[in-house]
Parts: sequence; structure tokens; C-alpha cells
Amino acid sequence: MIEFSDALKKSKAFRLIQNDIENAMAHAYLITATDEDIVLPLFRLVACRIFCETQNACLECRECQKILDSVNPDVIELNAQKQTIKVGAINELVDSAHISSVSGVLKLYFINCADCMTTEAQNKLLKTLEEPPDGVILFLGTAKPAALLDTVKSRCRTVPVEAFDYQTVYDEIYALTSDEKISSIAAACSEGKLYAAKHIASSPEYVETFSAVLDMLDSVKKSSDISAFIGSKKAEKNAPEFLDALSVILRDILASDLNDRLVLTMHVKDKIEKLKSEFSPMAAAQCIFVVNEAKAKLKLNVGVQVVLERMLFKILEVKYKCR
Repeated sequence: MIEFSDALKKSKAFRLIQNDIENAMAHAYLITATDEDIVLPLFRLVACRIFCETQNACLECRECQKILDSVNPDVIELNAQKQTIKVGAINELVDSAHISSVSGVLKLYFINCADCMTTEAQNKLLKTLEEPPDGVILFLGTAKPAALLDTVKSRCRTVPVEAFDYQTVYDEIYALTSDEKISSIAAACSEGKLYAAKHIASSPEYVETFSAVLDMLDSVKKSSDISAFIGSKKAEKNAPEFLDALSVILRDILASDLNDRLVLTMHVKDKIEKLKSEFSPMAAAQCIFVVNEAKAKLKLNVGVQVVLERMLFKILEVKYKCR
């Protein structure tokens, strides 16, 4: 089984490589994605497409099963543990690449989290990337392409895995949970990342935080309300999730004023409509900027309580100033 295989098969990244399989493959691919956990499943799906008995990545035939069980000797995966990749590991890859494939078809190498390669390891890989042995194709996967040498990137065909749309993420999470509310929250708050959505869906705290944000926006009317809310510690213990949920809700308040079809959190549409009467479009837009500033400050390790308190006071100020 490959998780999210239906969504991956429809992705532009998979279709691009599939087109190459049917015509002419590059000798090296660099698969990039903001969701690093999606890269390995995509590679396995590509490997299944190449070796599948039906040539369709059926995930059921003997050849597909060998890949899913990691027993196909012509499909070699490195760094599943996402650790530092030293030159010794690349030396072994280079040496083994000169051994003929067992199947007589192709030999595929996948380097997971390729950004974990040391500079020495990357330099060692260059010649093989440029001139791999016949029948050898290399795949590098990373969420941090900037960490790779330009000489490495220039020798690969870059295949970006784009963020998945709301409906795709919703459908995939609903297939796992059968819960409309959880699927809606996960799809709205995951920025198109399937594994982030899965994490949200499996975290009761995230769903609780989302509800807490809605209640907070509805109930905070004056400064004393903010002090009471901060004192409850509801936001402080899950600050990143709190800010993510706040961004999504403010975004939906703004979107609902433009077009209802743009609203992501449809399961709370009535609450969004109520909040829209309190936040003008200008206020919602400025508040999103305020939340983004708070996110940046948290990354700089500024005190959580101070950041949240100042942010909420600013949101309250903007809310009334922009009416």
C-alpha cells in the first residue's frame, strides 16, 4: 500500500514523470516538496509504474508488491531515517550502480532527504548524476533544495510536488476518518500538505484549538476579555496550532465577503458569517498580517504569552478601527 496513492497519481509531478517513462526518462530527477513525507511515497509510486506488470502502478501485482515490501533488488532507497548522509554511503551507491540490474530493465536509486548529504557526499555523487551507468536512474528527494549544491541541482530534472487543493486533501482525510468536521479542519489548516493534514486529523488537541479560536474571536470584545483568555492558557500550550487556526478563520472571514465558494471551513460557515459582521474586509486582511507577525516572533523565541497578548490587543484595535 502507498498512502495517498490516488492523490499522487493525479498530481502534476507523477504525470510529468509518467510522461517521461512513456517517452524518454532523464538520468536523474530532483523531487522537491514542502511536505517532505510525500516524496518517498511518490518515488515508490513511480517505481511501481516502471516495474508494474500492467504498466499502471496497480499496487497489486507481484512486481508492485516487491517494491512495496522493499524486496526488489533494482529499487534501492537510501536514508529512510533522514540522517546525515556521508561520503561513504555515496561511495557504496556509486560502486553498486555499476552492477547490472537483476531484472534487466532499469535500476532505480532514491536518496531520501538529499539535503542531508554532506558537501563531500554531494561532490562525490556529481559524476554519477551526470553520467550514470546504462539503465541507472537516480532520484533525489528534498524539502530543502537550497541546501543542495547548484552543481547537483543542475544535473537533475527538477520535479516539484505542488500543494494539493482543498478538496483533494479533504477527500483523502475523510477516507481515513469518515468525519466531516475533522476532514474540513485538516484540509483548511494543512496548506495543501497531505501528511500535515493527517497529523492534524489524528490530533484531538488541534480540533479543540480550532474551536477555541472561533469562541475567542466571538467572545473577546474588550481588553479585559483578552487578559482572561490569556490567563486561561488555552492558546499558550498550543501556540503554533492556535496561530494557524486563527489565520485560516480570518482568511475565511475575508473570503466569505468576496465569494462563499472560497470559504474553506464550510462546517462552521454560520460562525464565519457571524464573525463577518464584526470584522470588515479591511480588518480581516490587517489581522492576518498581525498574525503573521506573531508567527515570525515565535520563531525568534520571543515569549509566547507576550507575543499572543500583544497580537490579540492589536487584533482588537484593528477590529474596531476598521469598522
